[in-house]
Amino acid sequence: MISLGVRAGLEFETGLECFAVGLKDIARHTAVFAASGAGKSSLLARLIEELTLARGARTIVLDTNADYVHAQRINEQVWEHSGLSRWFCGTDTLDTFRARWENANILLASSLPLEPKPVPLKLEWGSLSLTKMGTFLGIQSSKNSLMFTFLRLNRSLAEGEGMAAEEVNVPYTMRGFLSIAREMRSYCLTGDCDLARKGTYETLIGNRMIGFEGEVLRYVAEVERVGEYPFWTNDSGDQSLCEHLRNEAVKTLIIDLQSLSTREERLILTSEVLSALWAHCRDRFRQKLMATPDVRDDRLPHFVVLDEAHSWIPEIAESEYERAVSEQLKTIAAEGRKYGIYLVVATQRPRKVHPDVLSECDSVFLMRILNPKDLQFIAERFGYSRDILRDCRAFSPGECFLLGGANDDLVRLHVSPRRTVEGGGNLTLD
Repeated sequence: MISLGVRAGLEFETGLECFAVGLKDIARHTAVFAASGAGKSSLLARLIEELTLARGARTIVLDTNADYVHAQRINEQVWEHSGLSRWFCGTDTLDTFRARWENANILLASSLPLEPKPVPLKLEWGSLSLTKMGTFLGIQSSKNSLMFTFLRLNRSLAEGEGMAAEEVNVPYTMRGFLSIAREMRSYCLTGDCDLARKGTYETLIGNRMIGFEGEVLRYVAEVERVGEYPFWTNDSGDQSLCEHLRNEAVKTLIIDLQSLSTREERLILTSEVLSALWAHCRDRFRQKLMATPDVRDDRLPHFVVLDEAHSWIPEIAESEYERAVSEQLKTIAAEGRKYGIYLVVATQRPRKVHPDVLSECDSVFLMRILNPKDLQFIAERFGYSRDILRDCRAFSPGECFLLGGANDDLVRLHVSPRRTVEGGGNLTLD
């Protein structure tokens, strides 16, 4: 069972009424709406903890604010805090949780030197599709066919296509890909290149790219720009993040997006993680489809937890990177159930989240919301009554309504405390 909290409106004494749901009841797309300070991060942490402890589920946490990077560590003080301990159910003791949490298989991926030591955030450039490479380089075949031709040629040469086997000297990493791109530039501009590949260039490129020098320079500049990102594997022996994702022995994978320097880096990495997750769950679906009826279905539901959803699934994407991630999340919202992928999206700004995703959310945690326009939007989108919206404006931190999904009736909860150490947090001023 997924233990979320206690029903509000009761005397909070020993024997208070706890609220829990079965895994099958929570296997649906879920939205969390909350103003700043309403307890959204604590609710998500509690949900991540419970999904980690549940049998038969995996959780992928796209950690945008480093809130969960210390999730492997237990916060023992929470049981001693008079303002928090009252919201624990009777069986949710420190000893019980410690015994269960020690066996939880949690993997943190980060670029920071944290403790316990995380696995590095790494992606394999050579495993990307040609279309995905084009997206990351800002090159679309329909808008710039010449630049896309350079990309196709670059990948072909990096893979060794068109060359004799003994001429393939460059590993197909980003470093190798970039080396080929620079050599293409040199050949196109001056005719200079590695003599071992000169015949190949003459065959594939011909009389260089006379008249297209500007396009060649722009193409290579884009490869150099993207090649500077720190997460490409380059013969270091590091496993790709996607390999860790496909390892179902890992119950919870926490991806520290905050440890990357730029938004573009975070979007590129998120896009590739979502692609890998989609491919993995779809492959598992096909395996089950082709199996005989007597073979047990051992597929696991995958929950994708994403805070600050308004910045990842905006109604209007501002860049190709945003558009790619937004389209992937909209596809998961529309079709993910079939493959066992469920979104948990949280936001302070529900009006700015793409409606195609919100319309697929069967369950909603409604915490304190103060903005009148957001309240009006929620009422119109989900059909909630004025009484519900009036009450949620007065909620204290941790209080919420759970609406829809497996619960026919409205449930008013106080979320039980998170039991693991909080990562990122607001600045506290005395």
